[in-house]
Order: sequence, then C-alpha cells, then structure tokens
Amino acid sequence: MSSNMSSRTSSCSTQLFHQYPTEDCRDCGAGARGYQEGHKSSTGYRGDRLLTSLPPQGRYVLTALCNSIKKLHAVDVGTSTIYEEYLNVVKTYGAKELTGRRIADYIWELDNTGLTISRISSKRYGKERVVRLGVPINIITRILERLENG
Repeated sequence: MSSNMSSRTSSCSTQLFHQYPTEDCRDCGAGARGYQEGHKSSTGYRGDRLLTSLPPQGRYVLTALCNSIKKLHAVDVGTSTIYEEYLNVVKTYGAKELTGRRIADYIWELDNTGLTISRISSKRYGKERVVRLGVPINIITRILERLENG
C-alpha cells in the first residue's frame, strides 16, 4: 500500500468501521480493498471511544436497539419497539426510565455519530422513525459487553 493512501486514511471521518463497508468512504476512498489495509488498526479504537463516551442512558438505548433487532430478526426497527425494549433494559439495570421523547433524542444522537441510520417511514396510521445499525451488531454487542464487565 502506498504512503499516499495511509496519509489519507488518518483524516477519514465518514465511516466509523471500514471492516464491513457498505459503500466507498467519501473522505479517503477506501473501498473493497483499501479498508482492509488502511483502516484495520484504527477502527476498533475509534469505536471504543464513541461507545465509551456515551452516557449510560445512551448505552441502554443502543442495547435496546440491538436486542430488538435480535428478537425480531429484522434489519429496521421502529422507535416504539426500541422504547418498549428500552423499558425492559432499564429495569434489568435498575436505572431511571426516560420518556419516549428523550429516547428519540438519544436515537437522533446515535444517528449523528454514525452508529445508527434512521429514516422516516410513512405507514397507514402515521409516520414513524425506523432505525437500523450503521455498524455490524456483533461489533457493538462485543464492545458493550466489555464496557459492562469493566
């Protein structure tokens, strides 16, 4: 790999984890081959930093999203489903429950970090925000478990 590519990878901020790219990175151009060499060393560290910097309630929301995806065997999950699972997660941890509006704010925050991808879906009885993970679920659950265990 050329030194030009390695200098370009350090400024990449578009995708958090290039191990499983869905498209070419807009900042560094890493695609099918470039992500394996250029991003392998730094991706885990950045993901750890993002998840570590989340407040506990944000981690509960992310855990609820992962649990909902696993239970429903779905790619996209609605915010109402995430909120129902969030209430179960909070009960297991013994933490204070937040309102649906505040959970929607956390989902928006996760969307801005790139951990999730959300869109508005119009259905028969109105609109709902549909959320999917922007990072493979096994990576997120592994990091969350490590943070939980200390």
